[in-house]
Amino acid sequence: MKFPKCLRLSKKRDFDRIFRDPEKIFLHGITMLVKKNSLKYPRLGLMVSKKNIKKSFARNKIKRLFREYFRINYIYFKKMDFVILVKKDLKNLKNIKINAMLNRLWERYHIFRK
Repeated sequence: MKFPKCLRLSKKRDFDRIFRDPEKIFLHGITMLVKKNSLKYPRLGLMVSKKNIKKSFARNKIKRLFREYFRINYIYFKKMDFVILVKKDLKNLKNIKINAMLNRLWERYHIFRK
């Protein structure tokens, strides 16, 4: 199953809205900005800095992992917009370690529906 377009943040105005007074969560070089949306589903936006991760294949790998995690778990998330900023070089981490970091990131802020 593909990552549906409706679950993506792609417009500049959507990112701008989130960057104005978001809730922030930090974990090992990853920052997650969170803001409620008026839709019936959560959305994800990714920003992986070329400054911190030089090689495009490494940036794309990280984005693929984040999107796949979100695609599998989005039904458990509240109806919010999420922007994930990667500021630390994660390219040397194994996929399972990155997924564990994502689990801790969402659990830390109690984003999962209870």
